[in-house]
Amino acid sequence: MAEFGGGLIRAARRVGQYRPVLHADPRGILALIAVAMCWALAVVLYGVGTLFAVPLIAYGILRTHLFDIDLRIRWTIKQSTLAAAVVAIVYLLSEGASRLLSAELGNLAGLLAAALVVFFLAPLQRFAERVASGA
Repeated sequence: MAEFGGGLIRAARRVGQYRPVLHADPRGILALIAVAMCWALAVVLYGVGTLFAVPLIAYGILRTHLFDIDLRIRWTIKQSTLAAAVVAIVYLLSEGASRLLSAELGNLAGLLAAALVVFFLAPLQRFAERVASGA
């Protein structure tokens, strides 16, 4: 197979049709540079526009109390605080028990941690409400 390809190239050289593939066309290089510069300018303009637009839109929403966003932000803070507390308690108790106790008791401690979270859910919700109202 290599013989076949080499024979075609030698035949093309004899006829005068062989031209090197790599040649520098100044118009192509300039066009490539122009496209690259336009792309870079678009990326910079998009970044700067986003940098200014997002805070301005957020300021406008908060300034005019549009969409009653204050209530939604407080609800989100409350729910995320509650979720973080639940995940932290379950993780700390189950991992701590699995490190200190055997593997079987570690699984049991995870179940106990889940039961503890359910038992203390109301106080955790009140704590999350205080965090959200303080924000």
